[in-house]
Amino acid sequence: VATIGTGLEPDFFRVRTPEDKRAYRRAMTRVLGGDEQIDVTAVADFRAGLDTWMADQRPVVCGAARGQTLDIATDDALYLLQPTRVVARKRIWRDWALVSALLEHEAFRTAFEQRPELSLTIHVTGPVPIEHREDLERVLDAYEETLGALPEEIGHRLFMAFSVGHQGQGLLEQPLSIVDIYQLSDLVVFPSMTEGRGLPIPESAAAGVPIVCSPYDPRPVFDQVVGAHLPQDEQICYESFPEEEFDEELLTRLTDILLDPAGQAARIEHNREAARRRYSFDALQSSLSQILAQLELTVGG
Repeated sequence: VATIGTGLEPDFFRVRTPEDKRAYRRAMTRVLGGDEQIDVTAVADFRAGLDTWMADQRPVVCGAARGQTLDIATDDALYLLQPTRVVARKRIWRDWALVSALLEHEAFRTAFEQRPELSLTIHVTGPVPIEHREDLERVLDAYEETLGALPEEIGHRLFMAFSVGHQGQGLLEQPLSIVDIYQLSDLVVFPSMTEGRGLPIPESAAAGVPIVCSPYDPRPVFDQVVGAHLPQDEQICYESFPEEEFDEELLTRLTDILLDPAGQAARIEHNREAARRRYSFDALQSSLSQILAQLELTVGG
């Protein structure tokens, strides 16, 4: 009995340039229904039409009020990516608890107050299974609770995007790949309670994007995915999504990730190399070769 590891396609390991990131965001603008900017749907209006939307899910960006627009293709647009479907075990509502905590953290709040051009978007990539409507409503509850606790001038710069699995087929000359979608983001958020594998962790590492994730159950699976018991150069560095309060040290590190992305170069390179060592096609081929060699010895015996 042997376990075949995960292999990430080579495209995951390409190095993103600032120009690439802007190009992917311009393409995502079109996926989300915009041209130069996205016309935002007020979250109250979205909820009022939720029956219709659930039956024919289309990309949408929600905001605090009617008449808003959003430009995500700028350096002032902070972009948090939740690369999952909307289901209960993903605990997506916790993303807004994180944003609320960041906006109570002095350094991050000061930046938001002093830089009125800053915006922050949480983007959920997957669809909402019909039986998980209540989970979507819980996410929207968390979003509205965050908005309600903030002054209007800050709350009106927080957005929630749902692309429901659309990557631009039939809309873009070259549809966005999953790698492109990772690489247009500043931070991957992944507060899952349970996972069978947890692919966003190695995928974000290979794509060069920091991640904040829960140490989900089964814990041995999580530890294996991040390489907790491996040499340091094979471990994936991550920020731990807490179960309760967000401590100041974590919020300081996340503030640095979001507001000083150039300072993350060492972490990004470490994670990319750790993912290459363990999750590249070369690593998968080596694993398969070892399995076949062992099989040959067993059969030969």
